[in-house]
Amino acid sequence: PALRLDATDTNSIAFVRAGMDEVGEDGKPKYGTTNFVWSWQDRSGRIAALKSNESINKDVRPFWNDNPADLCNGLPTVDFGECNHGWHNDNKPGRYLSLSRSLYNVRSVYMVLGSQAGGGQPLGCRGDEDLGQSGYNLKDFIRNSSLRPVAADPLFKNSGANVKNGELWINGALQDKAEEWVPSGGYDLVELHLEKGAAFNALGAGMAKELHGGCRIGELIVFERPLSEREKTATRNYLRKKWFGAGDAELAPLPAKPTLPAALQGNMKFASGSVLELEVENGAVVAPVAVSGRLEFRNGAKISVKGFDGEISAGDRLLVAVADECSGYEDIVFDFGRDFAPPYQPNAAFIGGKLYAVFGRRGLTVILR
Repeated sequence: PALRLDATDTNSIAFVRAGMDEVGEDGKPKYGTTNFVWSWQDRSGRIAALKSNESINKDVRPFWNDNPADLCNGLPTVDFGECNHGWHNDNKPGRYLSLSRSLYNVRSVYMVLGSQAGGGQPLGCRGDEDLGQSGYNLKDFIRNSSLRPVAADPLFKNSGANVKNGELWINGALQDKAEEWVPSGGYDLVELHLEKGAAFNALGAGMAKELHGGCRIGELIVFERPLSEREKTATRNYLRKKWFGAGDAELAPLPAKPTLPAALQGNMKFASGSVLELEVENGAVVAPVAVSGRLEFRNGAKISVKGFDGEISAGDRLLVAVADECSGYEDIVFDFGRDFAPPYQPNAAFIGGKLYAVFGRRGLTVILR
Protein backbone atom coordinates (compact mmCIF):
# COMPACT_ATOMS: atom_id res chain seq x y z
CA PRO A 1 0.00 0.00 0.00
CA ALA A 2 0.96 3.64 -0.48
CA LEU A 3 -0.16 4.42 3.07
CA ARG A 4 -1.03 2.26 6.05
CA LEU A 5 -1.91 3.54 9.51
CA ASP A 6 -2.93 1.32 12.41
CA ALA A 7 -4.03 2.71 15.79
CA THR A 8 -3.32 -0.62 17.49
CA ASP A 9 0.39 -0.21 16.74
CA THR A 10 1.42 2.24 19.45
CA ASN A 11 5.02 2.09 18.23
CA SER A 12 3.85 3.97 15.13
CA ILE A 13 2.47 6.87 17.19
CA ALA A 14 4.56 9.63 18.76
CA PHE A 15 2.71 11.26 21.62
CA VAL A 16 2.85 14.83 22.90
CA ARG A 17 5.03 14.95 25.98
CA ALA A 18 3.38 16.12 29.18
CA GLY A 19 4.96 18.78 31.38
CA MET A 20 7.05 20.32 28.63
CA ASP A 21 6.73 23.68 30.39
CA GLU A 22 6.89 22.29 33.94
CA VAL A 23 9.99 21.95 36.11
CA GLY A 24 10.45 19.30 38.80
CA GLU A 25 12.15 19.58 42.17
CA ASP A 26 15.46 18.72 40.55
CA GLY A 27 15.16 21.77 38.31
CA LYS A 28 14.76 19.65 35.19
CA PRO A 29 11.73 19.56 32.87
CA LYS A 30 9.06 17.03 33.84
CA TYR A 31 8.53 14.74 30.87
CA GLY A 32 5.88 12.11 30.54
CA THR A 33 3.49 11.04 27.83
CA THR A 34 -0.04 12.04 27.07
CA ASN A 35 -2.47 10.30 24.73
CA PHE A 36 -2.37 13.25 22.31
CA VAL A 37 -0.87 12.40 18.91
CA TRP A 38 2.17 14.31 17.71
CA SER A 39 2.70 12.11 14.65
CA TRP A 40 1.44 8.81 13.25
CA GLN A 41 3.97 6.78 11.29
CA ASP A 42 3.03 5.02 8.08
CA ARG A 43 3.68 1.29 8.54
CA SER A 44 4.41 0.55 4.89
CA GLY A 45 7.42 2.86 4.77
CA ARG A 46 6.28 4.43 1.49
CA ILE A 47 5.93 7.93 2.90
CA ALA A 48 7.31 9.76 5.90
CA ALA A 49 5.47 10.00 9.22
CA LEU A 50 2.40 12.14 9.40
CA LYS A 51 2.87 15.57 10.89
CA SER A 52 0.26 17.52 12.79
CA ASN A 53 -0.10 21.21 13.45
CA GLU A 54 3.32 22.39 14.64
CA SER A 55 1.90 23.81 17.87
CA ILE A 56 2.24 21.65 20.99
CA ASN A 57 -1.25 22.81 21.94
CA LYS A 58 -3.06 19.57 22.75
CA ASP A 59 -6.40 21.18 21.91
CA VAL A 60 -5.63 21.01 18.19
CA ARG A 61 -4.36 17.43 18.18
CA PRO A 62 -6.21 14.15 17.80
CA PHE A 63 -5.80 11.69 20.64
CA TRP A 64 -5.34 7.95 21.03
CA ASN A 65 -8.63 6.76 22.46
CA ASP A 66 -8.53 3.55 24.51
CA ASN A 67 -11.55 4.41 26.65
CA PRO A 68 -13.37 1.07 27.14
CA ALA A 69 -16.67 2.63 26.08
CA ASP A 70 -15.15 3.89 22.81
CA LEU A 71 -13.30 0.78 21.61
CA CYS A 72 -14.02 -0.90 18.29
CA ASN A 73 -14.10 -4.67 18.86
CA GLY A 74 -11.89 -4.06 21.89
CA LEU A 75 -9.37 -2.00 19.89
CA PRO A 76 -8.35 1.67 20.27
CA THR A 77 -8.64 4.37 17.62
CA VAL A 78 -7.15 7.76 16.87
CA ASP A 79 -9.93 10.20 17.77
CA PHE A 80 -10.24 13.60 16.05
CA GLY A 81 -12.74 14.90 18.58
CA GLU A 82 -15.85 16.88 17.87
CA CYS A 83 -16.72 18.23 14.45
CA ASN A 84 -15.76 21.87 13.95
CA HIS A 85 -15.59 24.32 11.05
CA GLY A 86 -12.06 25.63 10.81
CA TRP A 87 -9.04 24.44 12.79
CA HIS A 88 -9.88 26.76 15.70
CA ASN A 89 -13.26 28.44 15.38
CA ASP A 90 -15.38 29.86 18.23
CA ASN A 91 -12.73 28.67 20.70
CA LYS A 92 -13.39 25.06 19.71
CA PRO A 93 -10.44 22.93 18.57
CA GLY A 94 -10.33 21.45 15.11
CA ARG A 95 -8.12 18.38 15.38
CA TYR A 96 -6.30 17.07 12.31
CA LEU A 97 -3.10 15.55 10.94
CA SER A 98 -1.34 16.63 7.74
CA LEU A 99 0.45 14.13 5.53
CA SER A 100 4.14 14.77 5.04
CA ARG A 101 3.48 14.50 1.31
CA SER A 102 0.34 14.51 -0.78
CA LEU A 103 -1.08 11.33 -2.29
CA TYR A 104 -2.12 12.11 -5.86
CA ASN A 105 -3.13 8.78 -7.39
CA VAL A 106 -5.40 7.12 -4.83
CA ARG A 107 -7.24 4.18 -6.37
CA SER A 108 -8.43 2.23 -3.31
CA VAL A 109 -9.14 3.22 0.30
CA TYR A 110 -9.94 0.98 3.27
CA MET A 111 -10.84 2.86 6.45
CA VAL A 112 -12.17 1.79 9.83
CA LEU A 113 -14.22 4.92 10.50
CA GLY A 114 -15.97 5.99 13.69
CA SER A 115 -18.68 8.62 13.14
CA GLN A 116 -19.89 9.05 16.72
CA ALA A 117 -19.26 12.80 16.30
CA GLY A 118 -20.77 12.90 12.80
CA GLY A 119 -17.89 11.45 10.79
CA GLY A 120 -16.41 14.84 9.98
CA GLN A 121 -13.83 15.01 7.21
CA PRO A 122 -11.69 11.85 7.37
CA LEU A 123 -9.79 12.45 4.10
CA GLY A 124 -9.15 16.03 3.07
CA CYS A 125 -6.53 18.69 2.56
CA ARG A 126 -4.61 21.37 4.37
CA GLY A 127 -3.30 24.36 2.45
CA ASP A 128 -3.62 24.97 -1.26
CA GLU A 129 0.02 24.97 -2.33
CA ASP A 130 -0.41 21.72 -4.25
CA LEU A 131 -3.70 22.53 -5.93
CA GLY A 132 -1.99 24.22 -8.85
CA GLN A 133 -0.36 21.01 -10.09
CA SER A 134 -1.96 19.98 -13.35
CA GLY A 135 -4.61 17.29 -13.03
CA TYR A 136 -4.71 17.18 -9.23
CA ASN A 137 -7.35 18.45 -6.82
CA LEU A 138 -6.74 17.91 -3.13
CA LYS A 139 -10.45 18.48 -2.51
CA ASP A 140 -11.38 15.22 -4.25
CA PHE A 141 -12.69 13.73 -0.97
CA ILE A 142 -14.16 16.91 0.58
CA ARG A 143 -17.48 16.25 2.32
CA ASN A 144 -18.88 19.67 3.13
CA SER A 145 -17.58 23.22 2.97
CA SER A 146 -20.66 24.96 4.41
CA LEU A 147 -20.81 26.28 7.97
CA ARG A 148 -23.41 23.84 9.27
CA PRO A 149 -23.52 20.38 10.88
CA VAL A 150 -22.79 17.43 8.59
CA ALA A 151 -23.86 14.36 10.56
CA ALA A 152 -26.81 13.76 8.22
CA ASP A 153 -24.82 14.53 5.05
CA PRO A 154 -23.37 11.79 2.80
CA LEU A 155 -19.66 11.24 3.46
CA PHE A 156 -18.78 12.18 -0.13
CA LYS A 157 -21.44 14.91 -0.53
CA ASN A 158 -19.20 17.52 -2.19
CA SER A 159 -16.44 15.21 -3.41
CA GLY A 160 -15.23 15.03 -7.00
CA ALA A 161 -17.25 13.05 -9.55
CA ASN A 162 -14.61 10.30 -9.58
CA VAL A 163 -15.14 9.72 -5.85
CA LYS A 164 -18.92 10.12 -5.92
CA ASN A 165 -19.14 7.49 -8.67
CA GLY A 166 -16.68 5.11 -7.07
CA GLU A 167 -17.35 1.52 -6.03
CA LEU A 168 -18.26 1.78 -2.33
CA TRP A 169 -18.48 -1.14 0.10
CA ILE A 170 -19.68 -0.63 3.68
CA ASN A 171 -19.05 -3.39 6.20
CA GLY A 172 -18.56 -5.85 3.34
CA ALA A 173 -21.74 -4.89 1.45
CA LEU A 174 -21.65 -3.17 -1.96
CA GLN A 175 -23.59 0.12 -1.97
CA ASP A 176 -25.81 1.36 -4.80
CA LYS A 177 -24.23 4.83 -4.95
CA ALA A 178 -21.12 6.05 -3.16
CA GLU A 179 -22.37 9.63 -3.13
CA GLU A 180 -25.46 8.70 -1.07
CA TRP A 181 -23.92 6.86 1.89
CA VAL A 182 -24.33 8.57 5.29
CA PRO A 183 -22.10 7.43 8.20
CA SER A 184 -23.97 5.34 10.75
CA GLY A 185 -22.95 7.15 13.94
CA GLY A 186 -20.93 4.10 15.02
CA TYR A 187 -18.01 2.20 13.53
CA ASP A 188 -18.02 1.20 9.84
CA LEU A 189 -15.56 -0.37 7.43
CA VAL A 190 -15.46 2.03 4.49
CA GLU A 191 -14.00 0.59 1.28
CA LEU A 192 -13.79 2.71 -1.87
CA HIS A 193 -12.39 1.83 -5.31
CA LEU A 194 -11.91 4.47 -8.02
CA GLU A 195 -11.60 4.34 -11.80
CA LYS A 196 -8.87 6.98 -11.80
CA GLY A 197 -6.57 8.59 -9.27
CA ALA A 198 -7.78 11.00 -6.59
CA ALA A 199 -5.80 13.13 -4.14
CA PHE A 200 -5.68 14.10 -0.47
CA ASN A 201 -3.04 15.26 2.00
CA ALA A 202 -4.67 15.38 5.44
CA LEU A 203 -6.78 13.42 7.91
CA GLY A 204 -9.64 15.09 9.75
CA ALA A 205 -9.30 18.34 7.84
CA GLY A 206 -10.78 20.38 5.06
CA MET A 207 -9.27 23.68 3.95
CA ALA A 208 -8.30 26.09 6.75
CA LYS A 209 -11.83 27.43 7.29
CA GLU A 210 -13.73 24.28 6.42
CA LEU A 211 -14.69 21.09 8.23
CA HIS A 212 -12.28 19.62 10.80
CA GLY A 213 -12.40 16.76 13.30
CA GLY A 214 -15.53 14.70 13.90
CA CYS A 215 -14.10 11.23 13.13
CA ARG A 216 -12.25 8.31 14.63
CA ILE A 217 -9.84 6.20 12.56
CA GLY A 218 -8.84 2.70 13.59
CA GLU A 219 -6.93 1.63 10.51
CA LEU A 220 -6.39 3.23 7.11
CA ILE A 221 -4.96 1.44 4.06
CA VAL A 222 -4.52 3.35 0.81
CA PHE A 223 -3.40 1.99 -2.57
CA GLU A 224 -2.21 4.02 -5.57
CA ARG A 225 -2.80 1.20 -8.03
CA PRO A 226 -5.80 -0.89 -9.11
CA LEU A 227 -6.38 -4.00 -7.01
CA SER A 228 -7.33 -7.44 -8.23
CA GLU A 229 -10.60 -8.89 -6.92
CA ARG A 230 -8.57 -11.26 -4.77
CA GLU A 231 -6.64 -8.36 -3.20
CA LYS A 232 -9.86 -6.44 -2.55
CA THR A 233 -11.51 -9.39 -0.85
CA ALA A 234 -8.44 -10.32 1.21
CA THR A 235 -8.04 -6.77 2.56
CA ARG A 236 -11.76 -6.52 3.32
CA ASN A 237 -11.75 -9.84 5.16
CA TYR A 238 -8.68 -8.92 7.20
CA LEU A 239 -10.25 -5.68 8.45
CA ARG A 240 -13.70 -7.17 9.07
CA LYS A 241 -12.20 -9.95 11.15
CA LYS A 242 -9.82 -7.72 13.12
CA TRP A 243 -12.04 -4.70 13.76
CA PHE A 244 -15.55 -6.12 13.64
CA GLY A 245 -15.10 -9.67 14.88
CA ALA A 246 -16.42 -11.31 11.70
CA GLY A 247 -16.16 -15.09 11.80
CA ASP A 248 -14.81 -17.18 8.96
CA ALA A 249 -18.35 -18.09 7.89
CA GLU A 250 -19.16 -14.38 7.47
CA LEU A 251 -16.15 -13.63 5.29
CA ALA A 252 -16.26 -13.73 1.50
CA PRO A 253 -14.33 -16.57 -0.18
CA LEU A 254 -11.14 -15.46 -1.91
CA PRO A 255 -11.23 -15.48 -5.73
CA ALA A 256 -8.81 -18.01 -7.16
CA LYS A 257 -5.18 -17.01 -7.63
CA PRO A 258 -4.10 -16.35 -11.22
CA THR A 259 -2.36 -19.49 -12.43
CA LEU A 260 0.98 -19.45 -14.19
CA PRO A 261 1.29 -21.33 -17.46
CA ALA A 262 3.05 -24.67 -17.44
CA ALA A 263 6.78 -24.19 -17.72
CA LEU A 264 8.42 -24.87 -21.07
CA GLN A 265 11.13 -27.50 -20.78
CA GLY A 266 14.68 -26.39 -21.36
CA ASN A 267 16.03 -22.92 -22.04
CA MET A 268 14.64 -19.86 -23.83
CA LYS A 269 16.68 -17.12 -25.49
CA PHE A 270 15.65 -13.66 -26.69
CA ALA A 271 18.22 -12.36 -29.16
CA SER A 272 19.21 -8.72 -29.61
CA GLY A 273 16.35 -6.85 -31.29
CA SER A 274 13.71 -9.46 -30.44
CA VAL A 275 10.50 -8.43 -28.67
CA LEU A 276 8.58 -10.33 -25.99
CA GLU A 277 4.95 -9.13 -26.07
CA LEU A 278 2.82 -9.38 -22.93
CA GLU A 279 -0.77 -8.39 -22.07
CA VAL A 280 -1.93 -6.99 -18.72
CA GLU A 281 -5.38 -7.48 -17.22
CA ASN A 282 -6.52 -6.32 -13.75
CA GLY A 283 -3.01 -5.11 -12.99
CA ALA A 284 -1.24 -8.42 -13.75
CA VAL A 285 0.37 -10.03 -16.79
CA VAL A 286 -2.10 -12.52 -18.25
CA ALA A 287 0.48 -15.11 -19.30
CA PRO A 288 3.99 -14.59 -17.88
CA VAL A 289 6.71 -16.55 -19.63
CA ALA A 290 7.49 -19.74 -17.71
CA VAL A 291 10.70 -21.69 -18.36
CA SER A 292 11.99 -24.72 -16.47
CA GLY A 293 15.59 -23.94 -17.40
CA ARG A 294 17.48 -20.75 -18.26
CA LEU A 295 15.90 -17.56 -19.60
CA GLU A 296 18.42 -15.44 -21.52
CA PHE A 297 18.11 -11.90 -22.85
CA ARG A 298 20.74 -10.62 -25.26
CA ASN A 299 21.65 -6.93 -25.34
CA GLY A 300 18.83 -4.96 -26.96
CA ALA A 301 16.04 -7.46 -26.30
CA LYS A 302 12.74 -5.77 -25.55
CA ILE A 303 9.64 -6.52 -23.52
CA SER A 304 6.45 -4.84 -24.77
CA VAL A 305 3.69 -4.62 -22.16
CA LYS A 306 0.21 -3.72 -23.37
CA GLY A 307 -2.82 -2.77 -21.29
CA PHE A 308 -0.92 -1.50 -18.26
CA ASP A 309 -2.83 1.68 -17.38
CA GLY A 310 -2.82 1.53 -13.58
CA GLU A 311 -1.27 3.98 -11.17
CA ILE A 312 1.94 2.84 -9.49
CA SER A 313 4.00 3.58 -6.41
CA ALA A 314 7.76 3.31 -6.09
CA GLY A 315 8.69 -0.29 -5.36
CA ASP A 316 5.66 -1.90 -7.06
CA ARG A 317 6.44 -5.07 -9.08
CA LEU A 318 4.94 -6.54 -12.22
CA LEU A 319 5.71 -10.24 -12.77
CA VAL A 320 6.75 -10.90 -16.37
CA ALA A 321 8.50 -14.31 -16.31
CA VAL A 322 9.39 -17.37 -14.22
CA ALA A 323 12.59 -19.39 -14.71
CA ASP A 324 15.20 -21.40 -12.84
CA GLU A 325 17.90 -18.99 -14.04
CA CYS A 326 17.94 -15.67 -15.86
CA SER A 327 20.75 -13.72 -17.52
CA GLY A 328 21.01 -10.43 -19.37
CA TYR A 329 17.91 -8.98 -17.75
CA GLU A 330 19.87 -5.88 -16.66
CA ASP A 331 19.83 -4.66 -20.30
CA ILE A 332 16.15 -5.32 -21.05
CA VAL A 333 14.36 -2.40 -22.69
CA PHE A 334 10.72 -2.11 -21.57
CA ASP A 335 8.00 -0.57 -23.72
CA PHE A 336 4.85 0.14 -21.72
CA GLY A 337 3.41 2.49 -24.33
CA ARG A 338 3.30 5.29 -21.75
CA ASP A 339 5.55 7.67 -19.88
CA PHE A 340 6.63 7.25 -16.27
CA ALA A 341 7.86 10.07 -14.05
CA PRO A 342 11.54 9.68 -13.06
CA PRO A 343 10.78 8.30 -9.55
CA TYR A 344 8.74 5.46 -11.06
CA GLN A 345 10.75 4.36 -14.10
CA PRO A 346 10.91 0.56 -14.12
CA ASN A 347 13.91 -1.71 -14.12
CA ALA A 348 14.18 -5.48 -14.46
CA ALA A 349 14.95 -7.56 -11.36
CA PHE A 350 15.26 -11.34 -11.00
CA ILE A 351 14.20 -12.36 -7.49
CA GLY A 352 13.53 -15.88 -6.27
CA GLY A 353 13.15 -17.38 -9.73
CA LYS A 354 10.83 -14.62 -10.93
CA LEU A 355 11.57 -11.77 -13.34
CA TYR A 356 9.85 -8.50 -12.45
CA ALA A 357 9.53 -5.01 -13.80
CA VAL A 358 10.18 -3.07 -10.60
CA PHE A 359 9.04 0.55 -10.57
CA GLY A 360 11.35 3.07 -8.99
CA ARG A 361 14.73 1.49 -9.75
CA ARG A 362 17.40 3.18 -11.83
CA GLY A 363 19.18 2.21 -14.97
CA LEU A 364 16.46 1.12 -17.38
CA THR A 365 15.58 2.75 -20.66
CA VAL A 366 11.82 3.12 -21.21
CA ILE A 367 10.42 3.77 -24.67
CA LEU A 368 8.05 6.75 -24.53
CA ARG A 369 5.07 7.29 -26.78
